Amino acid sequence: MKKPMQKLLPLIAVLLLAWLALFPGCGDKSLTLHVDILSFLDSTVVTQTYGDDPPIPPSPIPVIIDADPQRVNLSEGIGDITDIESVSLRISSEFVNDTGTADVEFQVFITDTLSNPYDATPYISESIHLEPATTDTIHADIVGDETLGELFTSEAVQVGLRLRFDASSSAENVTGTENLIRFNATVVAKHHIR
Repeated sequence: MKKPMQKLLPLIAVLLLAWLALFPGCGDKSLTLHVDILSFLDSTVVTQTYGDDPPIPPSPIPVIIDADPQRVNLSEGIGDITDIESVSLRISSEFVNDTGTADVEFQVFITDTLSNPYDATPYISESIHLEPATTDTIHADIVGDETLGELFTSEAVQVGLRLRFDASSSAENVTGTENLIRFNATVVAKHHIR
């Protein structure tokens, strides 16, 4: 069964063409694309249990957990007919920590589909401190660069999520669940009419 967004892609293309046809005169017209990236991701990436495999023991050696890279199919791309003005990302992730104390670095990588996301520099890197039997949420809002804008006006991108645990101050193994609860991209573009 097709995902709802896959069914909407032809409609998005038609609406984009209609937008271009409505403005045949001179001037610059703005187009804003809102992409709910979270809806494209597999449930195994959206919710991750940590501390089981691999274990996160009290140790000065960091434990890194990389989710499987996810391909996000966007519309057919508008990069060839627009200039990117801005791109922003908003992301929130909830940590339900059961046992142990840790400082966690939460990183988000975005690349083209031919690259390994984890070889790139993360676009988002935020830290959170976890205590036993607590729930906490991390939020990040960033304005991306031109490269990120070009990625989001291509046909597809790859997304990687990394958790880096420092449990050196813990008295026990760290265990819990991380839930991605928001991941949105907003792209503002200009179409130059000649």
